[in-house]
Amino acid sequence: MERFPTQTWIWGLDAAALTVMIGACGIGLWPAFGGPQFLRPLIIGLILGLGIAWLGAWRRWSAIIVTLVVIGAYFVFGAAAALWTKAIGGVIPD
Repeated sequence: MERFPTQTWIWGLDAAALTVMIGACGIGLWPAFGGPQFLRPLIIGLILGLGIAWLGAWRRWSAIIVTLVVIGAYFVFGAAAALWTKAIGGVIPD
């Protein structure tokens, strides 16, 4: 038996943790949207979150810069992701 976990084992744990976190977000969004419409904000938020995290790591941004980019993304994409039926043109909050 190896003393340290293998890289494959660690990747498996990461994938399991990510699945549990996404599932928890989906469970919380299901009642708010009343059905499978929750998938749109879930997927958009997942793509934006992972993209900002990757970009912040690649560019070696500080936590303050990453936070400001997340807040900006929330204001730019929030209505399009979650309130597309109530937004003007599907983007600007009504």
